[in-house]
Amino acid sequence: MKTQIGRTGYLSFMFFVSAATLVLMTAVAQEGTPGYPQGKELDKYIFYNKPEVRALWISRFEWPSEDAEKCKQNITQIFEDMEKMNFNTAVFQVRGEADVLYPSAIEPWSPLIGSKDPGFDTVAFAIKEACVPCY
Repeated sequence: MKTQIGRTGYLSFMFFVSAATLVLMTAVAQEGTPGYPQGKELDKYIFYNKPEVRALWISRFEWPSEDAEKCKQNITQIFEDMEKMNFNTAVFQVRGEADVLYPSAIEPWSPLIGSKDPGFDTVAFAIKEACVPCY
């Protein structure tokens, strides 16, 4: 014999399960997790006066160009824009699909930069541009 709960019975059952889960989670949260710091103990692990990190991911598709001067302009413009928008950290992507956007004796130059040496070290140039506001 097949028992049918019906829509109302199913919803009541799900409500009961959800409420029981919430009560259990609340009890665990109030008790705390054994072995982990609670309350004021957390203060020694949280660094309130540390500077905020406002990072920008600069992907390998945003700055490379086959023209070396255009590439330099793109890098310079990105870092100028970052300064205007108060970013303080750059994540500068220089590797792609088994190719690189920096001088390497092992990996080939990326097609994004013309598959050849652009005549300057892109990473050194980016680091120099990132540090311009620092001086």
